[in-house]
Amino acid sequence: MRILVTHLTRMREDRICVAGLTNTGEHVRPVADEQVLDRSHLLANGGLFDVGAVVELGEVEDVGVKPEVEDRLFALASARYEFHLEPDTYWKFASAHVKPGLREIFGPDLQPVGGTMIVPVAKGEASLGAFAPKSGPELFLDDRGRVRARLNHSGSSLRLPVTDIRVYDQRLNPREDVMEWLNRECRQGCVLTVGLSRPFKGASRPIEEHWLQINNLHPASDPLWMNAPGSTVNSQEKGLVDPAATTRLRVVK
Repeated sequence: MRILVTHLTRMREDRICVAGLTNTGEHVRPVADEQVLDRSHLLANGGLFDVGAVVELGEVEDVGVKPEVEDRLFALASARYEFHLEPDTYWKFASAHVKPGLREIFGPDLQPVGGTMIVPVAKGEASLGAFAPKSGPELFLDDRGRVRARLNHSGSSLRLPVTDIRVYDQRLNPREDVMEWLNRECRQGCVLTVGLSRPFKGASRPIEEHWLQINNLHPASDPLWMNAPGSTVNSQEKGLVDPAATTRLRVVK
């Protein structure tokens, strides 16, 4: 199975989570066989994964259960990085597979809780998706120094955690220059890839639940962050863009 990486997020410690789209727009979350994905598996560190990269996973096994119906078990040793998409091609493909809003992604089991939303364990229709908000989110640091985003959606004011790995440095500290850049760029339009966390118990909640988060931000003006702070060389200059990428993406399986 081949996927275009559209979700790339930080988790606890050095761990990462990866997800992407098949050529039909199906979301897939690769789950490595007997191995935890961490920052060593990023393309920049000699691994496979980067936003905008097309990765061949090899044979996969559907291990998804609600709401994490996208989980696919794969053998890391058999997977390979293939190529990057050009930013314009990436934007057209990613924005062609957005839903109108959050409930259209996750289903009617999505419930508001304070400034965020949750899905009960074993409920919901999906745990990954993408949508284009009517107005861009505003990133900020909360009183614990965590990156969050203010987002107005369907009459609700949300304050969602942001887990985009590119918003953090190697020590997992927030990159405030990147946050400011995103706040400017996303005003011109953006696609948000969103997801539900693995189940955990919130501070004021009695049971484990899946919590809504913004996985990645894709500004319309610069969807692959070519001009973001710290991005001094674009993918084509690094020799990552395949000139036949548009054609080859059509045969993702």
